[in-house]
Amino acid sequence: MYARRLEASVPSFGEVVVVPLPDGRPAKEALVVLDEQGEVRVYENVCQHVPIPLDAGGRRFLDEDGHLVCATHGARYRREDGECIRGPCRGRRLVALGARVAGDRVLIDV
Repeated sequence: MYARRLEASVPSFGEVVVVPLPDGRPAKEALVVLDEQGEVRVYENVCQHVPIPLDAGGRRFLDEDGHLVCATHGARYRREDGECIRGPCRGRRLVALGARVAGDRVLIDV
């Protein structure tokens, strides 16, 4: 399998950086966030209840408590591990992508 690496900027706390993914993947975008400890996390932008983008095109990804949220069904996901803690897919996790920080960039394995 051929692996590619994408780059994104490191988000600020409370910010989500959206990264287009290459064709051929189930998800069209990745979401780059910081968890509660300031660690970079990257997830595919696909709800685990119904395979649609979390933001439903509205570009709002975080709720008032800082959880990733599905705009369609209200599922709430923790940033630190992508686990759904509220909603119809409780206990399931967002698909995480491998990533590391290099300077002011996030290197994402796809």
